[in-house]
Amino acid sequence: MRIIIAIIFATATLVSGQAVTAMTEPVGFNKVTCLGNSDTIVGVPLRMQGSVKSRLSANPTVNGNTATLNLVSSSLPTWTGSTRYVKFDSGTKDGSWYDITSNTADSLTINLNGDNLTGAVTSDSIVISEYWTLDTLFPPAAATTDPATTGHAIVASTGTSPIQRRTSILLPDIVTSGINLPASGIFTFKEVLGDE
Repeated sequence: MRIIIAIIFATATLVSGQAVTAMTEPVGFNKVTCLGNSDTIVGVPLRMQGSVKSRLSANPTVNGNTATLNLVSSSLPTWTGSTRYVKFDSGTKDGSWYDITSNTADSLTINLNGDNLTGAVTSDSIVISEYWTLDTLFPPAAATTDPATTGHAIVASTGTSPIQRRTSILLPDIVTSGINLPASGIFTFKEVLGDE
């Protein structure tokens, strides 16, 4: 029945001859099921909630390996540390992203990391987002000792030895050539209680 209704709706839309284009920011979630007792490589496809959109109010000012971006927005909070990044959302640098090293209410200082901002101009759109961390991806509050009953995939390890590990994150070696390479880093979730 749903297929028939969808076909009728599509036909009615084509017959009316009116094409409507609507664009919105993606809303929702992405669920990935990882096979137990195996290595599964996954990435984080979505930005963190609370991303800030703005536009450049002037051409970027480049000073060596850093640049200052002046923004139309004048209400940014002051962030500490390199926990956020800026991604260009339009113009010749569309898709390029850079670590934010400091900011004011209406400007960002970014690390160019050897790149340049040639072609970035006033009115280019940018998005400021927070980096995902293991804590934000796998909140300790969601940990459980019985994932079969709650559906949570995060299980606290009883220790750091291989036999005590329950939930581990293995970072793949993306630099070395070869097959069946060992992980370049291993993080194990272990709940810390009291003065442990």
